[in-house]
Amino acid sequence: MVAADSAHVSDRLRLFRARVLPPALVVFLAFLAPAATASDRDLERAREAVHAGRYEQGLKLLDGLPRDASESRQKAARALRVQVYLETGRYQEAIAEAARLESIRPRDPDVLTLHAKALLEVGRYAQAREKLAAAVSLDENHYRSRLQMLLLAEIIGDDTLFDKQVDYFFDLYNNDDKTQTADTIASVARAVQKEVPNDAWRAYREAWRQDPHHLETYIFEGFLAYEKYAWADARKSFSEVLERNPNHALAQAGLAAVFLANSKYDEADQALAKALAVNPNLPLALEIKAAMYAVERQFDKGLEQIRKIIAVNPNSLDGLSLLAAHYENTGKTGQRDAAIAQAQSIHPNYVGVYITLAEAAERMRQFPRAIAWARKAIKTDPDDWQGYHMAGMNLLRSGEEKEGYRLLEEAWQRNRFNVWCRNMLVVMDKDFKKHQFTYFNTPHFLVKLHRKEADVLWPYIEPVIEAAYETFTKKYDIQPEGALELRGKLLFSMFPKHEDFSARTVGLPGLPALGACFGQIITMPSPRFGIERQDLFNWRRVFEHEFLHILTLQKTDYRIPRWFTEGISTYEEQDPQIKYDRMLVSAIAQDKLLPLETINVGFNRPSFPQQMALSYYHASLVVRYFVETYGRESLLQMMELYRAGRRDKDVLETVFKKPIAELNREVMDYVKSWAAQIKITPPPSDEEFEKLEQEAQHSRLDAASWTQLASAYVGRRRFDEARRAARKAIRIDPRQARAHGVLGYLAYQVDKDNRAAKRHFAKAKGADPNYVYARVYLGLIYRKEGLTREAIVEFEAVRKLYPRLQDREKSPHHNLADLYEQSGQPDQAIAVLREVTRISNRDYDALVRLARLLVQERRYAQAAAAYLDSFYINPFEEQTHLEAGDAYENAGQSKAAAREFKVASILSDYRNLEALVGWARTAAADGQADAARQAIRSIRRIDPTHLEADRIERLLGK
Repeated sequence: MVAADSAHVSDRLRLFRARVLPPALVVFLAFLAPAATASDRDLERAREAVHAGRYEQGLKLLDGLPRDASESRQKAARALRVQVYLETGRYQEAIAEAARLESIRPRDPDVLTLHAKALLEVGRYAQAREKLAAAVSLDENHYRSRLQMLLLAEIIGDDTLFDKQVDYFFDLYNNDDKTQTADTIASVARAVQKEVPNDAWRAYREAWRQDPHHLETYIFEGFLAYEKYAWADARKSFSEVLERNPNHALAQAGLAAVFLANSKYDEADQALAKALAVNPNLPLALEIKAAMYAVERQFDKGLEQIRKIIAVNPNSLDGLSLLAAHYENTGKTGQRDAAIAQAQSIHPNYVGVYITLAEAAERMRQFPRAIAWARKAIKTDPDDWQGYHMAGMNLLRSGEEKEGYRLLEEAWQRNRFNVWCRNMLVVMDKDFKKHQFTYFNTPHFLVKLHRKEADVLWPYIEPVIEAAYETFTKKYDIQPEGALELRGKLLFSMFPKHEDFSARTVGLPGLPALGACFGQIITMPSPRFGIERQDLFNWRRVFEHEFLHILTLQKTDYRIPRWFTEGISTYEEQDPQIKYDRMLVSAIAQDKLLPLETINVGFNRPSFPQQMALSYYHASLVVRYFVETYGRESLLQMMELYRAGRRDKDVLETVFKKPIAELNREVMDYVKSWAAQIKITPPPSDEEFEKLEQEAQHSRLDAASWTQLASAYVGRRRFDEARRAARKAIRIDPRQARAHGVLGYLAYQVDKDNRAAKRHFAKAKGADPNYVYARVYLGLIYRKEGLTREAIVEFEAVRKLYPRLQDREKSPHHNLADLYEQSGQPDQAIAVLREVTRISNRDYDALVRLARLLVQERRYAQAAAAYLDSFYINPFEEQTHLEAGDAYENAGQSKAAAREFKVASILSDYRNLEALVGWARTAAADGQADAARQAIRSIRRIDPTHLEADRIERLLGK
């Protein structure tokens, strides 16, 4: 099972991008009067409370101000009240309060601007424009109204109005007398950031150096950084706001967006919850939630969030764009087009709706649709970088590398902050400009391997990928299509560095995956990555896992849900990783497995550590159940329904002809029966542990609970308490096997007293002969004591009870292989090693050991096959290839022997005489005269008079 792959890739793709910053992003309060009278001091305290996010306290202080306050105080108090209403999502109240303020000061530009801001929040753009025009007519240098006019121009797509305001702010910045406050500098930076983002960035820094408490600077700067993919800077800016105002909803939502872009789901959820607790109508927070629900295929919940946005602002461009994406995801093309048209009636050249549609398609792994929508974005606004970026990235992910590379370079020229774009281009440059990759063609694939690894890897890759094609295309009844520029071939790229694989896949380093697939290409790190991190993987199985994604994505027209495509790929690997067994048992005990309706949530928004890995395992068991109970045809039927655009519940109930609740029960029963073979007792959760401890203080625990508590203490390394709890359990019930096991473990691991350990484990075995760990430790102790027969009995029992126990020290198979080999029973050693290599397809040591034993028994063909399997895990060991060459040669397979000796020669940089001679000899025997002569030339460079080389050369003839 691959820990994370193509579908996880979507998490690292852009989850959400706000198109237009909220028009009421800033409420300037520079016109508040300085404190002088008692009323002024009360007003100042209210302002401080609001500034710190204590909104209700601020309102109470404002309510307590005298009714006969001066006009200037009324203005300040009402303006502050408007700010509270805007920041807490009470937009209609903000409009009403602003209108009352305007009735008092109808010719005040500050007041008119404030009223306009409130109107902008609810989409009353024409009225807002009237207010702003009036403010500018009263004071043509009123920069606050001009900034709001610029934001309005961005929303409605009025380029003339926008350019006029930009010109004003450029002039303002060049007039040093008028740009000395953080307020004005931040306004200038926001106004010009589209034209000169680098200058805007510097201006924001200048603004907050002048006033570190000017929150609007950090907000503007944070969204600029976010928009340009400068995640660390965006997070820093939003955090600066939250240090001063922990309840700043917009800063919390911005932080949530940053967390999501970096796959930090828990942090994103927490930030969103804080934002919505303050402002339940905050558009940005609702937009993010809608996008997240869509990824999880919880479309109805996503629609609820979108409707909340549109209820506040029927003309929200982001809301309408998300609505169009929702209808696209649910197959309602007429309503989708209506939403697009409505957005474009507000902003005729609004590129954001197409970018949103492209991103939504990308998140759902519908890459051809993402490309199509991105192309529309480019056509709509050829100057906007986003369309080029989306089209370029997704073309590259579809194998259309030449066009994708060109468009991504266009995107980079328009946005040099884009680290995703830059990282992707750096990797592509290694291929297209530095020519570091060698290309190989097969009937169905174009393969790209780095030059330094190509000669070693290619001999094993070619037969693997074509065999997978032959097997799985028949099994799933589909002939996949590849990139047009590759004449329909599929692209497979392998990278020597994981960071290059990650950047080529998602544009960022650190992708926690061993492979990725986007429907027409497969990317993966070379097996060298597993060797370097000492966590080997089977690259053949990873390739097959990803190739199956190609088939299931294309067969469903890219509409297959993530859980289903991952379930099929992981099921076909036939290796649900043993290290996740404990996780599965714990999840069942704690009722953490999700039902079929929401199983996608575990992939896209895990709520606890390792939930994503658990979801792979869980999904593979669901698929296994479907195949074993309803036949493989059920999978094909499901895929056809997904291709037709049917929803999850509908698909499942149609294919399996029963209500979803009943199917969930069946699946859960199967998963539990599978888990029953896992001889692991899950540790108690923290909550259960605390309850056990509390009850223990009052001696209310029974023997089983004392045993559970003892085990929990061991897990927390509280050994003295574990010992006491285990003894209490045994006093209550002497047949508590696990309690004896705890005492045995403590004697063995902590006290280093094997005699006491053996006594305790023997009692545990006597209480429960099927208690796996008692028998494991007895086996280990007997082995240390030299009692081979007794050790074999124990490990054979473990092998039968729980063959998936593959902790290297405790593995029954590895221990038995040692014991059988030491006692002169090679056939038994071979049998257990064969079994362990079937259980785990990444056990390199077992495969090499098996091969060597088979060679000793002169079973050369079988040995060669075991060596070959080992190369799917680690093909970079020179000695292993030498041994494989000998095995193939002894088996009479000269061609394969020549391959192995040649690879050994390459790995030695053509300096290993044994490898070179073997290559020359077997190549000559296979009729590969040119290869044999190449090997002889290398031999001559080391030893010009080598006798064996002379002999082979004579056989070849001059």
